[in-house]
Amino acid sequence: MLRSQPLLKVIFILLIAGCAQFKGLFSGGNESPDQPMNVKSSEAKEPQDVHSVKVVDEVTFMIPSEKTKVWNALLDVLGKNYNILVLDEKSGVISTDWDSFYLEGQTLRNKVSVRVSQQDEGTTKVLLANNEEVLKEKASNSGYIWLPSGEKKAEIKRIVKNTATILGHIVPEM
Repeated sequence: MLRSQPLLKVIFILLIAGCAQFKGLFSGGNESPDQPMNVKSSEAKEPQDVHSVKVVDEVTFMIPSEKTKVWNALLDVLGKNYNILVLDEKSGVISTDWDSFYLEGQTLRNKVSVRVSQQDEGTTKVLLANNEEVLKEKASNSGYIWLPSGEKKAEIKRIVKNTATILGHIVPEM
């Protein structure tokens, strides 16, 4: 909270001073400086209107950028955390190798697969799959087996967030 206080002070000063440009961000700018600012829900701009990543479903995202830019951003995000196994820009496929890690007392592994395709000019569709498994001991005590962990969303959310940030887009709520 301490870090945000200077920003809050600036916003408060701008509001008090009646800065027409600042008021225009919220209301369309048609009020005079003497009138209080009225924000109507129909006039307020939703973040979705300004270069926001659209969530279609749990694994499908529409990104307002050309395929090449999205491809490079995804390579940047995935390349920092995974060993890339399949990389085919023509077909838009990226697949990682299995990556094992230890979290909350369990040994886990996951593998990410991505499909990138240009939809129309300036919009790219991204399909993300995160296969996560947990290492469990077999019932017969004869070894171990990898079983689906059921958790997939956290890693997909992280990848989408980091990709949107690299591209300068608003991160979607997921």
